[in-house]
Amino acid sequence: MKLQKQPNVWSCFPTALAIALDVPVANIIKEVGHDGSEIIWSKLEDPHRRRGFHVQEMQIVALNHYYVMSYFEFAPCSAPSLTEMPYTISGMGDVIVELMMKYTGVILGYGKAKIAHAVAWDGAQCYDPNGTIYPIQDFEPTTFLPLIEIDNVSGGV
Repeated sequence: MKLQKQPNVWSCFPTALAIALDVPVANIIKEVGHDGSEIIWSKLEDPHRRRGFHVQEMQIVALNHYYVMSYFEFAPCSAPSLTEMPYTISGMGDVIVELMMKYTGVILGYGKAKIAHAVAWDGAQCYDPNGTIYPIQDFEPTTFLPLIEIDNVSGGV
């Protein structure tokens, strides 16, 4: 993996995917069709006021590069309705750690600033779009998005 720096504070997700796919972040943003800069929540400060990028947008980009980007939460939970307290499924962290040893991809979670962030994962280290590389112990992961190569060359969206 080659480290790339995010073009602005709200583009860590497409930059992390660009690092994982080894393509320029400008290509990813072009494929998505927007740069995430639209102000949606005007009362908030940057980067929280920006549109940003959704997981499904990045999954479509991954498909166009012949990868399935799956979705695994470290602490998945479910509830029968919005009024009931969610039940957290325990023990998933160990399974996800095993997946992280097998696949590269993107990790969503919280960095040192304690705000939502995305980093690329090479199977051993985090490649942070802020320009640094560090061990997983320096990141608080919530979701692992492994990139699983597909051989269906007629795929894509």
